[in-house]
Amino acid sequence: MTRASAVASIPPDYLALYQKWGSRYGVPWQLLAAVGSVESRHGRDPAASVPHTRGVLGPMQFQAGSNKAARRVDSAGDQ
Repeated sequence: MTRASAVASIPPDYLALYQKWGSRYGVPWQLLAAVGSVESRHGRDPAASVPHTRGVLGPMQFQAGSNKAARRVDSAGDQ
C-alpha cells in the first residue's frame, strides 16, 4: 500500500480527529492513525465498540485511566 492509498483508506472524520488530537497533544497524527488502523480499522470493526475484558475502550483500545492526560470528551464535536 502506498502512502497516498493508506491516507485515502482513512475515513475523513477519523483523519480529521487523528490530525486534531495529534496536533493538540504533540503526537504525530500518523502514529494515531497506525494505532487506529490496527486496533479497529479506523472504527470499522464493530468489536471495538464493546469494552474488552481488560478494560480497554474505544476504536483505539486505550486502557481507561492508564494516562493521566486522558479524559472523556462529552461535547458533540469532539469524539
